[in-house]
Amino acid sequence: MLLAPKSVMWWVATLLDPQSVVSAVPTVSWKTATLTTWVRMMLADGVQSVPLWPMVWLPVLSLAAVTFFYARYRPVVRWRTTIPTITAIALLTGAYGWLYDQSILLLGLLVVAGDAWSSEKRMERFRGVMAVVGLEALAIVQSCIGYNQQHYFVWIPLAVLCLLGAHKNRPTWT
Repeated sequence: MLLAPKSVMWWVATLLDPQSVVSAVPTVSWKTATLTTWVRMMLADGVQSVPLWPMVWLPVLSLAAVTFFYARYRPVVRWRTTIPTITAIALLTGAYGWLYDQSILLLGLLVVAGDAWSSEKRMERFRGVMAVVGLEALAIVQSCIGYNQQHYFVWIPLAVLCLLGAHKNRPTWT
């Protein structure tokens, strides 16, 4: 904002007025890899326009729910798993987020793969590592066979959340 004070207003203008930027796709028309996009697409079919409110309310509700959960049920935060979990939730429920934003999900995948790899049980090691490899392979296959537009990859943050919730070797340090 110090370098370009009007940049926030320009962003708001592109969000609200499709004609404000010549030859640019307005923000409200972006189909990105978020749950917000899917809600907006479903609502757009019924109202013949793309509603803006999910871009505001879904992230706000997500923030409120995560804040309540960690304040109420997690008095000791284990940052090693909390940061990847919150990151995946933010990517899933954000106003918009591009596929390359999901590269930070690598943190969660590394936690799952690392915990699986350090397991003394051979089958747990195999299942954990294969779950991570399988998730990545499925995304690559999806890219190659179609359904490779941004919004079709909304399942990846959800899958990482499931993997983080399912892996067993969580450390007790904070």
